[in-house]
Amino acid sequence: MNPQPIEEIRPRIWRVQVPLPDNPLRFLNSYFILGDDKTTIVDVGFDNQECSDTLDAALAYFGRSWDTVEVILTHSHPDHTGCLDRLWTPGMTIHANMHSFQEVSDNLAMEAEIIEPVLEHIVGEKVGLAGGSGGRDGSRTVLTSELLPLKKRPNFHFLDDGDEFEAAGYTFRVVATPGHDNWHICLYEPTARLLIAGDTVLERITPTVSTWLTSRDNLGDFLSSLHKLGNLDIDLALAGHGEPFEQVHERLAFLLNHHAQRLEEIDGLVAEGYSTLADIARNCAWKHANWDAWSLQQKYFSLGETLAHLVHLMQNEHVACTICGNDMRFTSMAHS
Repeated sequence: MNPQPIEEIRPRIWRVQVPLPDNPLRFLNSYFILGDDKTTIVDVGFDNQECSDTLDAALAYFGRSWDTVEVILTHSHPDHTGCLDRLWTPGMTIHANMHSFQEVSDNLAMEAEIIEPVLEHIVGEKVGLAGGSGGRDGSRTVLTSELLPLKKRPNFHFLDDGDEFEAAGYTFRVVATPGHDNWHICLYEPTARLLIAGDTVLERITPTVSTWLTSRDNLGDFLSSLHKLGNLDIDLALAGHGEPFEQVHERLAFLLNHHAQRLEEIDGLVAEGYSTLADIARNCAWKHANWDAWSLQQKYFSLGETLAHLVHLMQNEHVACTICGNDMRFTSMAHS
């Protein structure tokens, strides 16, 4: 019997829906590529018993065991990687666009030390972020606890842009697609015109793009990644969440237009005189109104997304930023 909804998408490529408990995404699509002697699993879910049970049941359904498994991670986010803390054993090969998970831990710690005081200045209460010293302070409201990196430190086999990866008779090309995550990759099979897309392009969800460092243009990276995928001949995208879908280039165009509109909106808000990160985020047209009534977690994500767009505007000399202590101020360069 099937452990969770499970289907063969292409010969020897199966989708297993791994539940994400208490998460609005509901499921991760884990892709099992079944070779004669090797089982390649793309992404594994949270560090959660329900996730590991689902993967165990899927392997049993295919008549496979963990000693046949190698894992590919499309990116570092814990809904794709966290279950390695339960599943990984010495000898299991992990492929990713990172040399080790220490890179992720170091990045989280750096961002947390920068943004914790900025967030406290904005929201007026003590906060802690995963990876930062504030996240270990019991007096603080801890944000993004689900973004904690792996506890185990398996050795990784580094996949670089343009590398080829063979599994079950398919030859996938690694396509580096940073933006949603610094270490994001997609896997493109040109003969099958198939893209294992991770979270770079999803059928209905707009992937989150955020930053907390004014020196890092994550949105610029994301837009470049979308253009890069637009140059590929893709018939079907296997996304990390939601359903596989065919109109990939239409979806890429939608995402590019979405961010162009958000950039125009934020550029206009700064030109109108909104100068703080909170005031700009508060006045953006979000899906849900009344930004001030949002939870601290929701505000955190909206501020990161707003800053990503502001940084891209800074990189393109539309907006200037001055930082004094924990106070960021943005001004329009339209008349500079």
